[in-house]
Amino acid sequence: MYCLLPSLRSCWPLAVMCALVAASPALAQPARPNVRPVSASDSSIDVHLAADVHHGMATTSLPTASTKDKPTSDDAGEQQIITSPEVLRLVGVNSSDRDNTPLVSADGNILFFNSTRTGDRSWAQFNPIKKRYDDDIYFSTRLPSSNGEEHWSEPVNVGSDINSNEDDGIVAISPDGQALYFNSLKKGWDQDGGPFYRAKLSGTHWNEIHGLGGGITEFFKTRELGNRYRIYGGSISSDGKDFYFATTVHSPNGKHRIWVSHWDGRNWGFPVDLGSEVNAGGGSYAPCIAADGRTLYFTAGGRQGYGGDDIFVSVLRDGAWQPAFNVGAPINTSDDDAFISLAASGEKAYLSRLIDGNEDLYVAPIPVISRPSGVVLLSGIVSDKATNKPLEATIVIEDLQTGKTIFNASSNSASGSYTTVLQPGHDYGISIKAPGYVFHSARYTIPSNVAYDKMGHDFQLQKLAEGEKFVANNIFFDYDTATLSPESRPELDRIVEMMSEHPQLTLEVDGHTDNIGSADYNKQLSVKRAESVKEYLVTVGGIAVDRITTQGFGYRKPIAPNSTETGRKQNRRSEFTILSL
Repeated sequence: MYCLLPSLRSCWPLAVMCALVAASPALAQPARPNVRPVSASDSSIDVHLAADVHHGMATTSLPTASTKDKPTSDDAGEQQIITSPEVLRLVGVNSSDRDNTPLVSADGNILFFNSTRTGDRSWAQFNPIKKRYDDDIYFSTRLPSSNGEEHWSEPVNVGSDINSNEDDGIVAISPDGQALYFNSLKKGWDQDGGPFYRAKLSGTHWNEIHGLGGGITEFFKTRELGNRYRIYGGSISSDGKDFYFATTVHSPNGKHRIWVSHWDGRNWGFPVDLGSEVNAGGGSYAPCIAADGRTLYFTAGGRQGYGGDDIFVSVLRDGAWQPAFNVGAPINTSDDDAFISLAASGEKAYLSRLIDGNEDLYVAPIPVISRPSGVVLLSGIVSDKATNKPLEATIVIEDLQTGKTIFNASSNSASGSYTTVLQPGHDYGISIKAPGYVFHSARYTIPSNVAYDKMGHDFQLQKLAEGEKFVANNIFFDYDTATLSPESRPELDRIVEMMSEHPQLTLEVDGHTDNIGSADYNKQLSVKRAESVKEYLVTVGGIAVDRITTQGFGYRKPIAPNSTETGRKQNRRSEFTILSL
């Protein structure tokens, strides 16, 4: 037999472990404060996030991060823990029943949690042994507040697509907010890829539920049969490639330990023990991987702390987890403290506490020394350019330096909203595509030393139709030449894919320049660049040569003023016209 999330005091439910990823886009979205907008009408937008100005790109400055790092192994045990402002009870969320294990979205505006409250849930049953109703998963949205307190909307049950007549608990939300991870006690888990499951959000409903399977299921199936074991929560990284969980399975001393499974693009690998820096003392559980992908929060006993089980943090550096240190007050108390949740900003922790016999949800600031590294939160709406109706689209995030896809996200079919996390030190190419539409692309260059920031970028897609024009924003040439740069390959491959999916489609490739230099020189350069694009599509992509024609216009057809570098950058473009479809 096995038990999910046993009690720190009596019985923790199937708990929320960590919130580092986007909220469910189908839910009511409050206004996005302090989000830097990027014009959706700019068809050749190329956003370069940097701490200084880089000529040739639309530049948005980001606040730089503090150079202060986490404590080293020498000073972690000697740090002075400063008491921060008091923990605040969340207004509008808590009930007279048990409310616990919060999971906050990446932007901090949606809160999932478990509750035994009664209400309109016909599937719920009163458990006479536990003397309560079983746990269900609820969500609430942040409301405006002027007094500094956090106010939330009346909680809503996520519904019977996920909740059942047993204890149900959320584990994580995917980076794009379109997947919910949970664990289940249901019979036959070892045959359907359990004990962890994934559900997809289609519009406003969760469906397509399936087990994670792969090495994770194999890990639990190879346990010593007949022995009691426990699962103590999990968490997924912001790129969706690392799944952390805690269990007593395969533990050499019977204590709970934290493991990680890596996604290889097709399957989840066999889990790996995080090692002694994390798994020490009286056991480690309730992992929560921050949005930066390298700061891990977890609960442990048997270590120096405030008494009871405390929350600790360890940082992944050069492939190794560093010695863990206590997160400090007000997160930790003399009682057992566990299951915190952080938004991508890493400034606050959402947690549950048992006070005077009542378990409720609270929020508290995280001491600066215990906060994760900065990331950039990119969000917006994907819609039809002609109708403005929301679209479900695939959002591909690539590293332009390596040409590799880092991860895929998606927008919600009901709202069109998307959210994704961008890490420092990367040059990103992002493309948005939907069946029957021309893809759209943008570029984001994130400096290495960046503090947390938010960017807003709405995308409008145009339908594939004869006569339609579109700009491939991520096609680049070496300076003053017609030589395609290596960063252009993913964008060119997308055009190959589009033409392969539509065998009757023919294109005209038009080269354009800015007005620096003579008219004749720019005319010839634009012709050569259009021919370079055609050559790639034919020789590398395998597209028939008679499906592509080329023209070069020099600087005769600008789409922005040539009086600024930003405008000139937009005018240096590869434009495509659909001749037939």
